[in-house]
Amino acid sequence: MRILFSSTRGTGHFTPLVPLIDACLRGGHEVLVAGPPPLAPTVEARGYPFWEGAEPPEDELGEAWGRVPTVSPEEANAIVVGEIFGRLNVHAMLPRLTAACEEWQPDVLIREQAEFAAAIAAERHGIVHARLAVSFGLLDAQGLEWARPALESEEAGIVERIWESPYLTFVPPGMEGADIARPPVVHRFRDPAVRAHEAPAVDPPLVYVSFGSVAAGMPVAPVLWAGVLEAAEGLPARVLLALGSREVDVATLGPLPSNVTIEGWVNPAEVLAEASAAVSHGGFGTTLGAIGAGLPQVVVPLFGDQPDTARAVEAAGPGVALWPAGPPEGLRSSIDAAGLREAITTVLEEPVYRQVASRLAAEMADQAPADQVLDALGLT
Repeated sequence: MRILFSSTRGTGHFTPLVPLIDACLRGGHEVLVAGPPPLAPTVEARGYPFWEGAEPPEDELGEAWGRVPTVSPEEANAIVVGEIFGRLNVHAMLPRLTAACEEWQPDVLIREQAEFAAAIAAERHGIVHARLAVSFGLLDAQGLEWARPALESEEAGIVERIWESPYLTFVPPGMEGADIARPPVVHRFRDPAVRAHEAPAVDPPLVYVSFGSVAAGMPVAPVLWAGVLEAAEGLPARVLLALGSREVDVATLGPLPSNVTIEGWVNPAEVLAEASAAVSHGGFGTTLGAIGAGLPQVVVPLFGDQPDTARAVEAAGPGVALWPAGPPEGLRSSIDAAGLREAITTVLEEPVYRQVASRLAAEMADQAPADQVLDALGLT
């Protein structure tokens, strides 16, 4: 069987697809990954065949992204999901995805939920399609509404067909509140790379800190890292700060506290398996990885759907949110170091956070293995 996977350019959007791609390969199926040119190195580094698409014109994309830091978080999401994902990316990728459907003739198409062009191409060619969650269920219904005008202008009725298509997710139900609109068909899986602690946490505890690869390229990154270093002073724990970029000169960050180690890039699954707590911006991969490992966490949301993720973590109970300072409109930036130190201490010392995290990890472990994805779609 041939399975076409599609993703937008972000590593955080592509990485959730990896367990499903590997599962299909283990099952002896052919896979092909489609995405814009900047995604090629990430895909090819894993040895997957890549079908190169196209990117929106630089001036149009730059203009849209340029408005994001100047508006409220909700308006920013509407720009990113509605204009960039829903309109610009679709116009750029749809011709190449159409060609992939016609030339490679996949039996099924699995896309990450922000990559909409693949759904249109699949519908036009009568191909079964499903979407994989890259958020905690908070943006699927709302995201489709933000993208509706652009998507419906391209393909009438596509939003309803997307909503009714199978929704694949690694998120345990305990992380999704009762007020979340759930699609009619939901299949939950577990990622074999994510594993909960099988032994007591080490002493002194290890705290893993990462603000992801996107924030690493923003001007705000040094301010965030400085806040972490200040918070680590006097903290009764070892702190591993992963910068999310191999290009940063660590020497520019100044003298480090004795309990801090800095790495440009790490394997999150390996670190989370040894850590006692996690601190992140609320990126989907890091947050979900910490839940799967049964770790309490602190979420410092910066942009996008991260505030929603922070609220989901607080509501479900495996951690706390620390809201960074900044204007009500635009990118929040600076960290209250004392507040971060207190938040880390709280999740390390209060047993309830680890108890909830362990319960959620058990929920994830009970979900179907990723190898059953084609069975769930009725294709085997």
